[in-house]
Amino acid sequence: MSSSAAVRATAASVIDEVRQHGRSLDAALEKGRRQLDDDNQALLAELAYGTLRHYRAVDWILSQLLAKSLPKKESRAKALLMLAIYEQWQMRTPSHAAVSEAVNAMRKLKRPALARLANAILRRFGREQATLLAELARQPVAIVQSHPDWLVQQIRDDWPEHADAILSANNAR
Repeated sequence: MSSSAAVRATAASVIDEVRQHGRSLDAALEKGRRQLDDDNQALLAELAYGTLRHYRAVDWILSQLLAKSLPKKESRAKALLMLAIYEQWQMRTPSHAAVSEAVNAMRKLKRPALARLANAILRRFGREQATLLAELARQPVAIVQSHPDWLVQQIRDDWPEHADAILSANNAR
C-alpha cells in the first residue's frame, strides 16, 4: 500500500476524531503525525485542515452523491470520502489519482467493502463536478461558505456590508 494511501487514511481518522469525538484538530493531528514520516506531514495537515475548513460544503456535495447516508459507525469512511472530494475540488488533484488513493486508503481503514462505493462515488464526482459545484453555489451561504448558521447571521447583523468578504476570508489558509 502506498504511503499516499496511509496519509489519507490517517487524515480520515484525524477528521473523524474532530467531528465525532470532539477532539481538537491540533491534538488529533499530533497523534496522526506520529504515524507518518516527515515527508507526509504537510499533506496530512492540508487534507485535515482543508476538509474541516470546507466541511459543510463537502458534506453537502457527498450527500448529493450518496443514495442514502452512511451509517454513523462508518464515520471514518465518510471522512475519507469527504477528504477525497475536497482534494479533487480544492487541491485540484487529478480525479484518477484521488480516486485510486482513496480506494487504497479505504482498504487501509479495513473497509474493503466500501472501496467499491468510494470508487463509484468519487468517479461520479469527477464526472459531475461542474454541475455539483453550480448547485452548491445556489445553496444557503452557510453551506457554501461552510460556517455555522448562527455565525453567518451574527456576521450579517454586525457587518452587513462586509459579510460576504468576512465569510470568504474565514476560509483562507
